[in-house]
Amino acid sequence: MGYESKLMVVQPFRNFVTSNEGMTYVGTIATIDLCKMPYDFHDLVRDHWHDGGYYFYDGYDQKCDTDLYGDPLVATDLDTAIADLKAIDKQILEREGEHYRRLPPAIALLEGFDQSQ
Repeated sequence: MGYESKLMVVQPFRNFVTSNEGMTYVGTIATIDLCKMPYDFHDLVRDHWHDGGYYFYDGYDQKCDTDLYGDPLVATDLDTAIADLKAIDKQILEREGEHYRRLPPAIALLEGFDQSQ
């Protein structure tokens, strides 16, 4: 069993940054479907990342601020995301003897972003 997870790289909209509710609107740059991540990934993210305060658009006029389970979206910076994904990948490798197939591409994608942009 696991926790259905998506990793989204987002950028705040420049011309419409906050809503009346104080939420920041973001546009999706990239999404990786991590599928059923182990529950320890969920625990790490909930403990280490912060509740987002973000809306992202999944099409026109469809804002979303919760995950599939009704929990608030969480966010972090690229360095933290990369370090946490590597830590989870290492735990899975040690426990199961192989990498979870979706983590190496996710890590590579994040490492490819220019953080100065």
